[in-house]
Amino acid sequence: MDPHSTSREKLLITGATGYIGFKTLLTALSRGYSILALVRKDSDISDLQSRSAAITESVRSGQLEFAIVPDFLADDAVYDVLRGSGVAVIVHLASPLAPQTENYEEDIIRPAVSMVTVFLEAARRVESVRRVVVTSSCVTLIPFEWNFNPDSERLYTATDLNPTLTSTPASPMEAYWISKALARKASRDFVETHRPSFDFVNLLPGVVIGPDDRLIPSPTNKTVKSGDVLQGTRRSVLAPVLTADLSSSFPYVGVPVHVGDVARAHIDAVDRQRIPGNSEFILVSDADADEGVDWEEGARGVVRTYYGKELEEGLFPMEGSLEAIRWRVDTRETERVFGWRLLGFQETIKALVAQWVGLKRLETSVEAGCE
Repeated sequence: MDPHSTSREKLLITGATGYIGFKTLLTALSRGYSILALVRKDSDISDLQSRSAAITESVRSGQLEFAIVPDFLADDAVYDVLRGSGVAVIVHLASPLAPQTENYEEDIIRPAVSMVTVFLEAARRVESVRRVVVTSSCVTLIPFEWNFNPDSERLYTATDLNPTLTSTPASPMEAYWISKALARKASRDFVETHRPSFDFVNLLPGVVIGPDDRLIPSPTNKTVKSGDVLQGTRRSVLAPVLTADLSSSFPYVGVPVHVGDVARAHIDAVDRQRIPGNSEFILVSDADADEGVDWEEGARGVVRTYYGKELEEGLFPMEGSLEAIRWRVDTRETERVFGWRLLGFQETIKALVAQWVGLKRLETSVEAGCE
Protein backbone atom coordinates (compact mmCIF):
# COMPACT_ATOMS: atom_id res chain seq x y z
CA MET A 1 0.00 0.00 0.00
CA ASP A 2 1.17 3.49 -0.82
CA PRO A 3 2.62 4.96 2.42
CA HIS A 4 0.90 8.24 1.58
CA SER A 5 -2.51 6.61 1.08
CA THR A 6 -5.33 8.07 3.16
CA SER A 7 -6.18 4.46 4.02
CA ARG A 8 -3.46 4.78 6.66
CA GLU A 9 -5.61 7.36 8.41
CA LYS A 10 -7.83 6.42 11.30
CA LEU A 11 -11.56 7.03 11.06
CA LEU A 12 -14.15 7.36 13.78
CA ILE A 13 -17.53 6.08 12.59
CA THR A 14 -20.86 6.50 14.36
CA GLY A 15 -24.14 4.77 13.53
CA ALA A 16 -22.53 1.49 12.46
CA THR A 17 -25.47 -0.55 13.78
CA GLY A 18 -27.83 1.21 11.35
CA TYR A 19 -28.76 0.42 7.77
CA ILE A 20 -26.50 3.02 6.14
CA GLY A 21 -23.85 2.98 8.86
CA PHE A 22 -23.32 -0.78 8.63
CA LYS A 23 -22.71 -0.59 4.89
CA THR A 24 -20.41 2.39 5.43
CA LEU A 25 -18.38 0.50 8.03
CA LEU A 26 -17.95 -2.45 5.66
CA THR A 27 -16.92 -0.11 2.84
CA ALA A 28 -14.30 1.59 5.02
CA LEU A 29 -12.89 -1.74 6.18
CA SER A 30 -12.67 -3.04 2.61
CA ARG A 31 -10.52 -0.02 1.73
CA GLY A 32 -8.07 -0.68 4.52
CA TYR A 33 -8.92 2.14 6.90
CA SER A 34 -8.28 1.75 10.60
CA ILE A 35 -11.62 2.27 12.34
CA LEU A 36 -12.79 3.32 15.78
CA ALA A 37 -16.55 2.69 15.87
CA LEU A 38 -18.72 4.34 18.51
CA VAL A 39 -21.62 2.23 19.77
CA ARG A 40 -24.12 2.82 22.54
CA LYS A 41 -23.93 -0.52 24.35
CA ASP A 42 -21.78 -3.63 24.65
CA SER A 43 -24.34 -5.86 22.92
CA ASP A 44 -23.97 -3.73 19.77
CA ILE A 45 -20.44 -5.07 19.37
CA SER A 46 -21.43 -8.74 19.50
CA ASP A 47 -24.40 -8.06 17.22
CA LEU A 48 -22.20 -6.39 14.59
CA GLN A 49 -19.73 -9.27 14.66
CA SER A 50 -22.50 -11.85 14.34
CA ARG A 51 -23.73 -10.15 11.17
CA SER A 52 -20.42 -9.99 9.30
CA ALA A 53 -17.36 -12.21 9.15
CA ALA A 54 -15.43 -9.20 7.82
CA ILE A 55 -16.19 -7.27 11.00
CA THR A 56 -15.17 -10.20 13.18
CA GLU A 57 -11.89 -10.59 11.31
CA SER A 58 -11.21 -6.85 11.45
CA VAL A 59 -11.61 -6.88 15.22
CA ARG A 60 -9.28 -9.86 15.45
CA SER A 61 -6.64 -8.16 13.28
CA GLY A 62 -6.87 -4.88 15.16
CA GLN A 63 -8.15 -2.92 12.15
CA LEU A 64 -11.44 -2.25 13.95
CA GLU A 65 -11.90 -1.10 17.53
CA PHE A 66 -15.01 -0.13 19.45
CA ALA A 67 -15.77 2.48 22.08
CA ILE A 68 -19.00 2.33 24.09
CA VAL A 69 -20.68 5.70 24.58
CA PRO A 70 -24.22 5.29 25.97
CA ASP A 71 -25.07 8.97 25.55
CA PHE A 72 -23.26 10.94 22.87
CA LEU A 73 -24.65 14.17 24.31
CA ALA A 74 -23.22 13.64 27.80
CA ASP A 75 -20.55 16.15 28.81
CA ASP A 76 -17.20 15.34 27.14
CA ALA A 77 -18.37 11.81 26.23
CA VAL A 78 -17.25 12.12 22.62
CA TYR A 79 -14.20 14.24 23.43
CA ASP A 80 -12.93 11.66 25.93
CA VAL A 81 -13.00 9.00 23.20
CA LEU A 82 -11.38 11.23 20.57
CA ARG A 83 -8.62 12.55 22.82
CA GLY A 84 -5.40 10.67 22.10
CA SER A 85 -7.12 8.33 19.64
CA GLY A 86 -5.24 9.51 16.55
CA VAL A 87 -8.50 9.82 14.61
CA ALA A 88 -8.06 11.96 11.48
CA VAL A 89 -11.62 11.91 10.10
CA ILE A 90 -15.00 11.57 11.80
CA VAL A 91 -17.74 9.94 9.72
CA HIS A 92 -20.88 10.81 11.63
CA LEU A 93 -23.98 8.84 10.60
CA ALA A 94 -25.73 8.36 13.95
CA SER A 95 -29.00 10.09 14.72
CA PRO A 96 -30.57 10.74 18.13
CA LEU A 97 -32.91 8.06 19.45
CA ALA A 98 -36.19 9.93 19.00
CA PRO A 99 -38.82 9.00 21.59
CA GLN A 100 -42.58 9.03 21.14
CA THR A 101 -43.29 12.62 22.04
CA GLU A 102 -45.44 15.66 21.49
CA ASN A 103 -42.63 18.00 22.53
CA TYR A 104 -41.01 18.19 19.13
CA GLU A 105 -38.64 21.03 19.98
CA GLU A 106 -37.11 19.39 23.05
CA ASP A 107 -37.17 15.76 21.97
CA ILE A 108 -36.54 15.84 18.21
CA ILE A 109 -35.15 19.17 17.02
CA ARG A 110 -32.69 20.14 19.76
CA PRO A 111 -31.11 16.65 20.09
CA ALA A 112 -30.50 16.52 16.33
CA VAL A 113 -28.68 19.84 16.35
CA SER A 114 -26.77 18.94 19.52
CA MET A 115 -25.73 15.60 18.05
CA VAL A 116 -23.89 17.38 15.24
CA THR A 117 -22.42 20.21 17.29
CA VAL A 118 -21.08 17.90 20.01
CA PHE A 119 -18.93 16.12 17.42
CA LEU A 120 -17.79 19.38 15.85
CA GLU A 121 -16.88 20.80 19.26
CA ALA A 122 -15.00 17.64 20.24
CA ALA A 123 -13.15 17.70 16.90
CA ARG A 124 -12.15 21.32 17.50
CA ARG A 125 -10.42 20.25 20.72
CA VAL A 126 -8.53 17.32 19.17
CA GLU A 127 -5.58 18.27 17.01
CA SER A 128 -5.49 15.08 14.94
CA VAL A 129 -8.97 15.58 13.40
CA ARG A 130 -8.79 17.07 9.92
CA ARG A 131 -12.31 16.45 8.56
CA VAL A 132 -15.85 15.68 9.72
CA VAL A 133 -18.21 13.95 7.26
CA VAL A 134 -21.87 14.25 8.26
CA THR A 135 -24.97 12.44 7.03
CA SER A 136 -27.55 15.09 6.32
CA SER A 137 -30.58 14.70 4.04
CA CYS A 138 -32.22 16.00 0.89
CA VAL A 139 -35.19 17.05 3.01
CA THR A 140 -33.06 19.95 4.23
CA LEU A 141 -33.44 21.61 0.83
CA ILE A 142 -37.16 22.36 1.08
CA PRO A 143 -39.81 23.20 3.66
CA PHE A 144 -42.20 20.47 4.77
CA GLU A 145 -45.10 22.41 3.23
CA TRP A 146 -43.54 21.85 -0.19
CA ASN A 147 -45.00 18.33 -0.14
CA PHE A 148 -48.52 19.73 -0.31
CA ASN A 149 -47.79 22.32 -3.00
CA PRO A 150 -44.67 21.08 -4.78
CA ASP A 151 -42.79 23.12 -7.33
CA SER A 152 -41.90 20.19 -9.56
CA GLU A 153 -40.26 22.35 -12.22
CA ARG A 154 -37.69 24.14 -10.09
CA LEU A 155 -34.23 22.57 -9.99
CA TYR A 156 -32.91 22.39 -6.42
CA THR A 157 -29.18 22.39 -5.68
CA ALA A 158 -26.97 21.80 -2.65
CA THR A 159 -27.00 25.54 -1.97
CA ASP A 160 -30.70 25.44 -1.09
CA LEU A 161 -31.85 25.30 2.53
CA ASN A 162 -35.31 25.00 4.05
CA PRO A 163 -36.38 28.65 4.61
CA THR A 164 -38.99 27.89 7.30
CA LEU A 165 -36.71 26.83 10.13
CA THR A 166 -38.44 29.00 12.72
CA SER A 167 -41.91 27.56 12.14
CA THR A 168 -43.56 25.39 14.78
CA PRO A 169 -43.85 21.77 13.59
CA ALA A 170 -47.30 20.21 13.62
CA SER A 171 -46.19 16.58 13.37
CA PRO A 172 -43.19 14.34 14.13
CA MET A 173 -42.38 14.17 10.42
CA GLU A 174 -42.33 17.94 10.06
CA ALA A 175 -40.16 18.15 13.18
CA TYR A 176 -37.76 15.67 11.58
CA TRP A 177 -37.50 17.83 8.44
CA ILE A 178 -36.76 20.92 10.49
CA SER A 179 -34.28 19.09 12.73
CA LYS A 180 -32.23 17.85 9.77
CA ALA A 181 -32.13 21.33 8.21
CA LEU A 182 -31.13 23.00 11.48
CA ALA A 183 -28.41 20.41 12.07
CA ARG A 184 -27.05 21.04 8.58
CA LYS A 185 -27.13 24.78 9.16
CA ALA A 186 -25.40 24.31 12.53
CA SER A 187 -22.41 22.60 10.90
CA ARG A 188 -21.98 25.45 8.43
CA ASP A 189 -22.40 28.09 11.14
CA PHE A 190 -19.93 26.30 13.43
CA VAL A 191 -17.14 26.31 10.86
CA GLU A 192 -17.82 29.91 9.89
CA THR A 193 -17.81 31.06 13.52
CA HIS A 194 -14.93 29.05 14.95
CA ARG A 195 -12.68 28.61 11.90
CA PRO A 196 -11.43 25.23 13.17
CA SER A 197 -8.40 23.40 11.80
CA PHE A 198 -10.70 20.75 10.30
CA ASP A 199 -13.26 21.07 7.50
CA PHE A 200 -16.61 19.38 6.93
CA VAL A 201 -18.52 17.59 4.17
CA ASN A 202 -22.31 17.33 4.39
CA LEU A 203 -23.88 14.54 2.35
CA LEU A 204 -27.56 14.88 1.43
CA PRO A 205 -29.05 11.52 0.40
CA GLY A 206 -32.57 11.12 -0.94
CA VAL A 207 -34.75 8.09 -0.16
CA VAL A 208 -32.19 5.43 0.74
CA ILE A 209 -33.12 1.93 -0.43
CA GLY A 210 -31.41 -1.23 -1.63
CA PRO A 211 -30.44 -4.47 0.14
CA ASP A 212 -29.54 -4.45 3.82
CA ASP A 213 -26.14 -6.05 4.45
CA ARG A 214 -27.15 -6.77 8.04
CA LEU A 215 -29.60 -9.36 6.68
CA ILE A 216 -27.21 -11.77 4.96
CA PRO A 217 -27.75 -15.29 6.37
CA SER A 218 -24.70 -17.01 7.82
CA PRO A 219 -23.87 -19.51 10.59
CA THR A 220 -23.72 -16.59 13.04
CA ASN A 221 -26.68 -14.73 11.54
CA LYS A 222 -29.35 -17.41 11.28
CA THR A 223 -32.45 -15.54 12.41
CA VAL A 224 -32.88 -13.09 9.53
CA LYS A 225 -36.29 -13.20 7.86
CA SER A 226 -37.85 -11.70 4.76
CA GLY A 227 -39.94 -9.51 7.06
CA ASP A 228 -36.73 -7.85 8.25
CA VAL A 229 -36.34 -6.35 4.79
CA LEU A 230 -39.71 -4.60 5.19
CA GLN A 231 -38.49 -1.92 7.58
CA GLY A 232 -38.38 1.85 7.24
CA THR A 233 -38.46 3.21 3.70
CA ARG A 234 -37.98 -0.27 2.25
CA ARG A 235 -41.40 -1.25 3.58
CA SER A 236 -43.14 1.54 1.70
CA VAL A 237 -41.10 1.13 -1.47
CA LEU A 238 -41.95 -2.59 -1.73
CA ALA A 239 -45.64 -2.05 -0.93
CA PRO A 240 -46.66 -1.73 -4.62
CA VAL A 241 -45.51 -5.29 -5.33
CA LEU A 242 -46.66 -6.77 -2.02
CA THR A 243 -49.69 -5.95 0.15
CA ALA A 244 -51.74 -2.85 0.89
CA ASP A 245 -50.98 -2.93 4.63
CA LEU A 246 -47.40 -1.87 3.79
CA SER A 247 -48.54 1.26 1.96
CA SER A 248 -47.49 4.68 3.20
CA SER A 249 -50.23 7.22 3.86
CA PHE A 250 -47.73 9.93 2.96
CA PRO A 251 -46.33 10.28 -0.58
CA TYR A 252 -42.60 9.88 -1.20
CA VAL A 253 -40.49 12.30 -3.19
CA GLY A 254 -39.13 10.52 -6.25
CA VAL A 255 -35.46 10.79 -5.36
CA PRO A 256 -34.07 7.31 -4.60
CA VAL A 257 -30.47 6.40 -3.90
CA HIS A 258 -28.78 3.02 -3.43
CA VAL A 259 -27.51 2.43 0.11
CA GLY A 260 -24.22 1.22 -1.35
CA ASP A 261 -23.72 4.52 -3.16
CA VAL A 262 -24.43 6.44 0.05
CA ALA A 263 -21.81 4.39 1.88
CA ARG A 264 -19.34 4.79 -0.98
CA ALA A 265 -19.80 8.56 -0.97
CA HIS A 266 -19.18 8.77 2.78
CA ILE A 267 -15.85 6.98 2.50
CA ASP A 268 -14.87 8.81 -0.69
CA ALA A 269 -15.51 12.05 1.22
CA VAL A 270 -12.81 11.08 3.70
CA ASP A 271 -10.18 11.86 1.05
CA ARG A 272 -9.27 15.51 1.52
CA GLN A 273 -7.11 15.58 -1.61
CA ARG A 274 -10.02 14.47 -3.77
CA ILE A 275 -13.16 15.96 -2.19
CA PRO A 276 -13.07 19.67 -1.28
CA GLY A 277 -13.83 20.65 2.28
CA ASN A 278 -16.63 22.81 3.67
CA SER A 279 -18.83 21.47 0.89
CA GLU A 280 -22.19 19.76 0.48
CA PHE A 281 -23.32 17.15 -2.04
CA ILE A 282 -26.71 15.73 -3.03
CA LEU A 283 -26.88 11.93 -3.33
CA VAL A 284 -29.78 11.01 -5.61
CA SER A 285 -30.08 8.72 -8.64
CA ASP A 286 -32.26 9.34 -11.70
CA ALA A 287 -32.06 13.07 -11.02
CA ASP A 288 -32.13 13.80 -14.75
CA ALA A 289 -35.23 11.68 -15.46
CA ASP A 290 -37.78 13.88 -17.24
CA GLU A 291 -40.78 12.61 -15.31
CA GLY A 292 -39.00 11.55 -12.14
CA VAL A 293 -39.26 8.16 -10.48
CA ASP A 294 -42.61 6.37 -10.36
CA TRP A 295 -42.37 4.23 -7.23
CA GLU A 296 -45.31 2.01 -8.13
CA GLU A 297 -44.67 1.25 -11.79
CA GLY A 298 -40.92 1.13 -11.22
CA ALA A 299 -41.16 -1.64 -8.64
CA ARG A 300 -43.87 -3.52 -10.51
CA GLY A 301 -41.91 -3.30 -13.74
CA VAL A 302 -38.88 -4.92 -12.11
CA VAL A 303 -41.01 -7.77 -10.78
CA ARG A 304 -42.71 -8.34 -14.14
CA THR A 305 -39.36 -8.30 -15.95
CA TYR A 306 -37.21 -10.37 -13.61
CA TYR A 307 -39.58 -12.33 -11.39
CA GLY A 308 -42.29 -13.64 -13.71
CA LYS A 309 -42.21 -17.10 -12.15
CA GLU A 310 -42.61 -15.73 -8.63
CA LEU A 311 -45.39 -13.45 -9.86
CA GLU A 312 -47.28 -16.44 -11.26
CA GLU A 313 -46.76 -18.30 -7.99
CA GLY A 314 -48.45 -15.47 -6.09
CA LEU A 315 -45.35 -14.30 -4.28
CA PHE A 316 -46.08 -10.77 -5.44
CA PRO A 317 -49.76 -9.84 -4.96
CA MET A 318 -49.17 -6.30 -6.34
CA GLU A 319 -51.76 -4.83 -3.96
CA GLY A 320 -50.00 -1.90 -2.28
CA SER A 321 -49.35 1.64 -3.42
CA LEU A 322 -46.90 4.51 -3.03
CA GLU A 323 -47.64 7.92 -4.45
CA ALA A 324 -44.64 9.77 -5.89
CA ILE A 325 -43.98 13.51 -5.86
CA ARG A 326 -41.77 14.71 -8.69
CA TRP A 327 -38.77 16.61 -7.37
CA ARG A 328 -35.94 17.92 -9.51
CA VAL A 329 -32.55 18.01 -7.81
CA ASP A 330 -29.16 18.73 -9.34
CA THR A 331 -26.52 16.04 -8.84
CA ARG A 332 -24.15 17.15 -11.60
CA GLU A 333 -21.67 18.63 -9.13
CA THR A 334 -21.74 15.44 -7.04
CA GLU A 335 -20.94 13.25 -10.01
CA ARG A 336 -18.29 15.66 -11.31
CA VAL A 337 -16.42 15.87 -8.00
CA PHE A 338 -16.78 12.24 -6.96
CA GLY A 339 -16.13 10.95 -10.46
CA TRP A 340 -18.82 8.29 -10.69
CA ARG A 341 -22.51 8.00 -11.52
CA LEU A 342 -25.01 6.80 -8.96
CA LEU A 343 -26.84 3.53 -9.63
CA GLY A 344 -30.25 3.95 -11.23
CA PHE A 345 -33.59 3.23 -9.60
CA GLN A 346 -34.19 0.04 -11.58
CA GLU A 347 -30.90 -1.52 -10.47
CA THR A 348 -31.53 -0.42 -6.90
CA ILE A 349 -35.07 -1.76 -6.60
CA LYS A 350 -34.02 -4.95 -8.40
CA ALA A 351 -31.34 -5.59 -5.75
CA LEU A 352 -33.83 -4.92 -2.94
CA VAL A 353 -36.43 -7.27 -4.43
CA ALA A 354 -33.73 -9.92 -4.90
CA GLN A 355 -32.87 -9.80 -1.20
CA TRP A 356 -36.51 -10.16 -0.17
CA VAL A 357 -37.08 -13.05 -2.61
CA GLY A 358 -33.91 -14.82 -1.47
CA LEU A 359 -34.95 -14.70 2.18
CA LYS A 360 -38.51 -15.73 1.30
CA ARG A 361 -37.19 -18.75 -0.61
CA LEU A 362 -34.93 -19.66 2.29
CA GLU A 363 -37.88 -19.58 4.69
CA THR A 364 -39.90 -21.79 2.35
CA SER A 365 -37.11 -24.35 2.08
CA VAL A 366 -36.69 -24.48 5.86
CA GLU A 367 -40.44 -24.92 6.35
CA ALA A 368 -40.35 -27.77 3.84
CA GLY A 369 -37.63 -29.47 5.87
CA CYS A 370 -34.80 -28.66 3.47
CA GLU A 371 -31.39 -27.58 4.73
